Amino acid sequence: MTLITPTEYNWPAVHEIPQREFFGGPAFQKGQVSLTIGPGGLGKSTLCITEAVAMASGFSVFGNEPMNLKVWYLSAEDDKEEMDRRIAAACEALHGAPSANLHVDCVERDQILIASSEGLNTNVIEGLISEIREKKFKVVFVDPFICTHAVSENDNTKIDKVARAWKRIAREAECAVHIVHHQAKDTREGSDGARGASALRDAARYIRTLVEVKDAEDIRRLNLRPDGKHVRIDVTKSNFHLPEGADVFTLGTRTLPNGRSASGEPQAGDQVGVVELYPKHDATPLPPKGNRRVRRAAASAPVRPARTAPATESEVAIILDLAAGMIWKPAVNDPQWLGLAVAEALKLEPKIDKIWLQATFTDLKQRGLLAEIGHSSGGKPGRRETFYKRGDSTERAST
Repeated sequence: MTLITPTEYNWPAVHEIPQREFFGGPAFQKGQVSLTIGPGGLGKSTLCITEAVAMASGFSVFGNEPMNLKVWYLSAEDDKEEMDRRIAAACEALHGAPSANLHVDCVERDQILIASSEGLNTNVIEGLISEIREKKFKVVFVDPFICTHAVSENDNTKIDKVARAWKRIAREAECAVHIVHHQAKDTREGSDGARGASALRDAARYIRTLVEVKDAEDIRRLNLRPDGKHVRIDVTKSNFHLPEGADVFTLGTRTLPNGRSASGEPQAGDQVGVVELYPKHDATPLPPKGNRRVRRAAASAPVRPARTAPATESEVAIILDLAAGMIWKPAVNDPQWLGLAVAEALKLEPKIDKIWLQATFTDLKQRGLLAEIGHSSGGKPGRRETFYKRGDSTERAST
């Protein structure tokens, strides 16, 4: 057994502590596991597929900041043809366009079985980490949880190991892992109600539960279709983000033009379930009923794709001139972050192009064109702060 040696706490400058990083909303935090829980037929997968398409295409579904993200959807329930139908319908409902950011795999259970009766499957876990890191996925959807293990779902000790394995994947792959999970049949409203052991719920840092809206007064106040099937998203656990209220969406259908007439002409084909969204101006929360604030789910306009092309020689020269003219901070949440000045000079968007800016600075540091230096802080004795400066290398950037 390894003994723990007490470590003296190193007090960092508060403004240099990395800010929590969310991808497209509080349900998707870098390095953390989150859950969508609900009964069968209430749109768990439909919601997550819609969000995956939205994230990859630059849409925001629930009023969160729209982002162009690389997304991996792992489905162990639907085959490739059915996923094609569901993704096409979601894209049509969002009025979106296909995006190379979206990756979808309809997997066999053993491909994502990270735990069996014999213990954790290290090869599967490390394989997932490797793929996510190599492809630079920011959000990974896993649908459903039950297909990722072969242990008793009521055994807290074993489910805890499974949950911790998913947390390891999220942490080491630097992504958000969002898991679709079934609800227990006897769940009461107001509870997350996940099936099986509580260890999974304990490990997740954000849990949302789907509840059908049947109250006629709620339907009237939200101006929802009287004959529709409406679903409220209740945040039942949120460790690192203050919930602002519940969103409501309507389950609808889209008819795909994948049918064929007797003569072979395209015509109306399969009907596929979708999340129906409302105009953006309807996203304003309504006055609360009791202690619950509810709003209709809305979609925003898409944003442009994030920058991916390497910095040109002239852009590198601009970055280095900025670095030479003033001392800048490397922390993205600092008002003196170099990325803010570079984004303004290159006409970029700091939030959209943050990953590109960070990668560019890392590349310039590795080439000796940019350097990080430490200075003593004017505050507490012994405290040091980190800054960027122009490096000493004479290497020239290539286009």
